[in-house]
Amino acid sequence: MIKSNNESNRINDRFVNRAAFILYLILNITLTVFHEPWYDEAESWLIARDASWYDIILIRPHFEGHPPLWHLILAMPAKLGLPYEASIKTIQFIFAFAMVYLIIFCSPFHKYIRRFLPFTFFFLYQYGVIARPYALFCSAMFMTAMFWNRRDERPWRVIISMMILCMSSAYGIVIAGGMTSVWVFESLQNERSSFYRNHRRLAAWSALFVLAIMLIVEILPADETYAVIFRNIAIRHGFLWMFLFFWLVVPSETVITSCSTYACIFEQDLDILSFAATSLVSVLIWLVLIGICKRRKQTLLLLVPYFLLSIIAASRYFIVHHYGLILAFYISVMWICADCRPISITSVDEWMGRSFPQASVSVRRLLAAGSKLLIVLLIGINVFWSVVSFYNEIRFNYSSSRTLARFILDNDLQGYRWLGAWRILRDADDPQKILLEDAGEANLESVEVNPYLGGNLVYNSPSHVSYVTHIVTSPGETRSIIDGLKEEPEPDFILSPTSDFPQIEKQLDLSADYTQFAYSYSSRIWKGDPFPRYPDYVYIRHGLSERLGLYGVD
Repeated sequence: MIKSNNESNRINDRFVNRAAFILYLILNITLTVFHEPWYDEAESWLIARDASWYDIILIRPHFEGHPPLWHLILAMPAKLGLPYEASIKTIQFIFAFAMVYLIIFCSPFHKYIRRFLPFTFFFLYQYGVIARPYALFCSAMFMTAMFWNRRDERPWRVIISMMILCMSSAYGIVIAGGMTSVWVFESLQNERSSFYRNHRRLAAWSALFVLAIMLIVEILPADETYAVIFRNIAIRHGFLWMFLFFWLVVPSETVITSCSTYACIFEQDLDILSFAATSLVSVLIWLVLIGICKRRKQTLLLLVPYFLLSIIAASRYFIVHHYGLILAFYISVMWICADCRPISITSVDEWMGRSFPQASVSVRRLLAAGSKLLIVLLIGINVFWSVVSFYNEIRFNYSSSRTLARFILDNDLQGYRWLGAWRILRDADDPQKILLEDAGEANLESVEVNPYLGGNLVYNSPSHVSYVTHIVTSPGETRSIIDGLKEEPEPDFILSPTSDFPQIEKQLDLSADYTQFAYSYSSRIWKGDPFPRYPDYVYIRHGLSERLGLYGVD
């Protein structure tokens, strides 16, 4: 029997989709094997492993800034004593698998878009490889979009997806709240007297509301939380600037440009040319998104959650690796729009005709061709970011965690006295000026290696935990801690950034000489930026390196 062309095309499409999915899994596994977990990943694992269930659920969220779901997921293998890297990478792989499966096999986009998106920077690398709750966030976001158009008939599918979204991130609470507000408003507007008859929907809304309130109470930051104090010290711009940054810079940075430094938005300083370029691109992005949403009556669904998110981001904390969450939100809104009415490349021509009715046919064709060229450029840039990240991850150490652990274990150095540098926050404009010195946090340099060890490497952790508590001690408490350390025997090894070692040496009045010993090089990877390799040092008491036969890397 001869298959019809449509049936053959469907078979071919299924084959190509599966091939794209398998290729993603191969690339993801390859990158995951080479990736060295860094501070964020190690911190979550240590909390899951060493904190009590009470602390994980009720205490840590106030200082970590997000709900405890990620820590609870990691706690299952961590508290069972399963291997660190294998466990956390397996969990990350599962959520990356779900995220990309939803894009390729469930989204309503054009087949080339569905096959392309998984290989962009955020989905292939930033949220595909680095183990944080963001792949879970994206999966919940996409499930919400997938069930949205039947939300009134089957509300619990959407609400459960939103519950997962809320539990994955504080930003998820904001987005879910914004989307639900639009849902309630439109239901009131369209149904009027029959609004209260949908009891399942009312029950679902109520359940989501109760969960959101509980999570908000749970993550409200304590006064001594580092994120709060750091923001007050390091802030370089006012609320209005950060609010505009979120609307005029973040969309462009999310999709096509790379002008931001790896920092919070309240630390960002863009030159005039970069700000103008990102603003222009962002305005174009907003025109396209609003144009698509307006024709499908989904404009509020795009703008209300984003407005609420911009308020939170401008008043609290938002760092550049969160940009991908905005991308996931954009995709989800476009997903909902495409379910209402398909989005295709011909929409560009239609939009040009409506927007410029007086323009000649040749001008409209030129504008449409330019728009399509922009789409190709966007695809090329995102592929470039992924290729560069893939190359750098394989070639360089993302962090020194694995190398330092091997250095310590192979040379049997755990029995020696290791001192960890405490937090020293310097003025960005004048590095010699110390804005905050907090001796209550001594795990900053040891967190990355502690998951490979049985406990805490350094002896000077006043809180006696292996992770960073993010609790800032007062100047008086810091002075008391340092005075106590001066009474103890001097350390054999000191884990410290080069810039902070002189301050530590001065504060402790160290009489012994210490040799700077390079045990590794690492290179932080972000988009296509050529981050330099920088040496990771440990300071060894003079003469100990020769006696132990330790030789640094070149």
